[in-house]
Amino acid sequence: MGSLMVFLMYALVTFQATTGLFLEGEIWSGPYEHIVSSETEGTLNSLHHTNFSLIQVLILVHVLAVFGYLFFKKTESDRSDDNRQKEIRYCL
Repeated sequence: MGSLMVFLMYALVTFQATTGLFLEGEIWSGPYEHIVSSETEGTLNSLHHTNFSLIQVLILVHVLAVFGYLFFKKTESDRSDDNRQKEIRYCL
């Protein structure tokens, strides 16, 4: 599941960068903004801002999942670390 999140984030960030190339703004304009029509630019602008909100939501979900695993669910690696500590104490 974690690897799917990585690929999804790569895709969203790539989409964000690609749509940003065609945007026209007050402070900064993309290098290809003159190639597309104003209607297409408006659509890309809307998609760009919606995608940014989606990226923010996925970051929040990711952080909450990390804390959920940290506090509420013990994974196999956590248990094996505990067992390893017991073995080290037993050997000493």
